[in-house]
Amino acid sequence: MALGLRARLLTTQNPFLPAALAASALLAMAALNLPALRSLLDTEPVGWSGSSLAVGAGLAAFITARALRGCSIPF
Repeated sequence: MALGLRARLLTTQNPFLPAALAASALLAMAALNLPALRSLLDTEPVGWSGSSLAVGAGLAAFITARALRGCSIPF
């Protein structure tokens, strides 16, 4: 969603945002899949169905943010 809200996707204005998002995704996957972190954080692996659901939700948020970025919706 953070990438979807940017005015231009590939800009050098904030080059660390894609790196921060990638690091966040890698750390989340590590917390779910590495045995040492699983025992420390008391998490369980979610499997392929849970991972694909999370990726689908992220893509839906990205697409929605790109579609609604220019709209002015009063809240």
